[in-house]
Amino acid sequence: MNTVIILAAGEGRRVGFRKQFAEVCGKPLFMYSLEKVLDIFEEVILVLPEEFIEKIKVHPKVKKVPGGRERQDSVFNALLKAEGEIVVIHDAARPLASRKMFLEVMDLGNYDGKIVACPARDTLKEVVEELGIASHSQKELLDKATKIVYRKEYHKGVLL
Repeated sequence: MNTVIILAAGEGRRVGFRKQFAEVCGKPLFMYSLEKVLDIFEEVILVLPEEFIEKIKVHPKVKKVPGGRERQDSVFNALLKAEGEIVVIHDAARPLASRKMFLEVMDLGNYDGKIVACPARDTLKEVVEELGIASHSQKELLDKATKIVYRKEYHKGVLL
């Protein structure tokens, strides 16, 4: 069985509001990711702020789990409920992940740990103490998406 964990419990500290609940074209942002994974994964876990667990209505297949204080606590809470052997973790505030991307990451096999990354489009600078600011070619850099894939058994020691 494969499990996807959609993390939607964040506070939105950087932007000042919980962007995963922002309405976009009549739906909260997290729904765009959720709808893409419902028929791909046997198990879907949605991690929410505790006060949203009863308020949020989703497909009956979706298990709702309360988030924790930090991201890693939310992942931990979801892993305690996850039954799948392979686990994919995705941030709900990133709705542009395509259905194709979820399918492709599952087709990679060898789940010793995978992340999804795309070529960087932005110009990035690095502060180097001796040199000041260094530029990097976009060809040298990747932009990590939030899909992380691995076998759940790798967390057994942590979950005990």
